[in-house]
Parts: sequence; structure tokens; C-alpha cells
Amino acid sequence: MDRRSHRLPTMSDKLKFSGILIVALVLGFVTGYIIVVTRGGAPSPLPAPVTAKPPVPPDAGGPWTTGSKSPRSAVPDPGDNGPLRRAEDVDPTAALLTGDFEPGTETAEPFADEEMPGYGKFTGGDLAFADMAVRIDFGEYQVRKGEAFAIDVSLTAPVLTSLRIPLKFDTALLEIIEGSGEAVGSTLRHGVEFYADQKRGMIMILQNGLPGAKNTEFASDEVFVRFRMRAKEAGDTELAVMRERASFVNGRGDPVEFELVGGSIEIE
Repeated sequence: MDRRSHRLPTMSDKLKFSGILIVALVLGFVTGYIIVVTRGGAPSPLPAPVTAKPPVPPDAGGPWTTGSKSPRSAVPDPGDNGPLRRAEDVDPTAALLTGDFEPGTETAEPFADEEMPGYGKFTGGDLAFADMAVRIDFGEYQVRKGEAFAIDVSLTAPVLTSLRIPLKFDTALLEIIEGSGEAVGSTLRHGVEFYADQKRGMIMILQNGLPGAKNTEFASDEVFVRFRMRAKEAGDTELAVMRERASFVNGRGDPVEFELVGGSIEIE
């Protein structure tokens, strides 16, 4: 019988086995990490810290009350013969003071309904009264200090393609109520554009609608615009129309004569 001797493992053998095991574990971990990184599974780096931005201040053009707005033509930048800018990019109330506000409707050729369906064409009846003078009545008012009251603007006019009414008021005695400008009745076929600036004491009333279109109906002493003001102090004042900047254009594209009445306000 073949007898074989069996040797018990020594301490040296145990250390060698432990070293081999540790190396194998390290190699396994490194290999697994390389596989994960290669497949795009590595954790994403932390995002960069976000720096809070201060809120953007509102446009410094002043407080506004605005109704609906219509498309506008381009107008030249004052003092610059370079590129044109759109009229909606111009502060209409500030431009009143410099004469840099032209809606572009005064010289527009009237167009037929087929060119712009829904805007209506001028009929023979419309044009028969085209040269009729325009009359704007602002009414007369007696109010108390601190009272809010409505200004009703009445119109007598033929069918128009455009109207423009710039007003001034005494900011020491009167305050415009923001957001109060509105069209009344059906005289303005497409609504009103109403702008106001309390700081400057300015108001601009425009018809809404495309240049050359039939933008109003025939009117006989019809209230067509309303806005509200508040009496700040006692005294007598008025809504003053800037006549040199007011304009009314009939269905033939011609400016028509106008009369502006009323507007006195007595504050007790």
C-alpha cells in the first residue's frame, strides 16, 4: 500500500492565500467600476450653484392704462436716419410731446372688403356724408374732492378710417383711474386704443383697426368712449385737447374738420 504524507498548512501559506484573495477582490472592484463608467452609469457631478438674479424692473415709461391694440406701421426713430422701429415700440404718450407718434392711418388708401374680409367696405351712403364735420363732446362735470367719476365722450361724425384725440389734464387736481378706458356702444367697429400717463397728465384715444379700413360707424351724438378719473383737490379745471395733434380721416382718406366741446370740471 502506497502511503502518502499530508502536510498541514503553515502560517506562510495562510498569508499567501489571504494576499491572493485581496488582490482578486481589488481587481474585481476595479473591473466593475470600469464597466459601469464605460456604459455611462457613473453618477452625474453635482450641478453648479445657481446665483439668484434680481427681478427685472418694469418699463420706465410710466403707468399705463391700455385698451385693445391694433397693428401699427413703422415710424422713423427721431434724430436718427437709420433703421425703422415699430410704432408699438414707441411710448405713445411720451411721443405726443415730441410729435413722434404717427399711427399711419391718416394717408392710408381705403380698401375694399375683399382685400380684408370682415372689416367692411365703404358704401355709397358712407361716402355721401364723408365731408361732414366731426364733433367731440366731453361733457361738463361737478364733483367733490376724493370722488371718482366717469368721463363720457360723445361723437358726431361720418364713417371714419381713423380718429386721434390727445388730451392733457391737471395732475394736481385730477387722477386717471388705471385700466378704466373702454369703448362704449358699436360706433368703434374694432374697439379702442386708450393710453394714459398720470405723471405727464396725458391721454391718447385712438380707434382700433387696420389703416384704410372702415373703422367706425356713422355717429350722431353717440357716447363711444368712457374712462374714469378721481378728483384730488378742489378747484376748476378742464380736459384740454391738443388740437394740433388731433385728427379725423373720412372714408375717402381725407382729413375732416372737427369741433371739440365740453371738458370743464368743477371740484368742490
